Amino acid sequence: TVDAPSWALCGFARPMAPADGTFDAPVEEAVAVIDTQGWAPGRHLLFVEGQDAAGVWGVPTGVFIDLAGEGGSVPPYAPQETPCVEVRLPWIERAVAP
Repeated sequence: TVDAPSWALCGFARPMAPADGTFDAPVEEAVAVIDTQGWAPGRHLLFVEGQDAAGVWGVPTGVFIDLAGEGGSVPPYAPQETPCVEVRLPWIERAVAP
């Protein structure tokens, strides 16, 4: 979700896909593309959550995304000529025995 967590009514979830094509292992790499065209300049908060096969949600994590625009500034890690930014979050979801 962007700028609001999934449990807030204004949060709009975007699905992620398994990098290898199938969610079939205890640890998976997931990928997503988020189009930032039309977003307001400034700082946005991207929340990432995972859900296991039983439907249990993991603890959310987040990352800030800074978008340049009229009166905005570009963060040092994303030069102005960069059309998109790849964000990699180290996230491992582990099953815990009851």
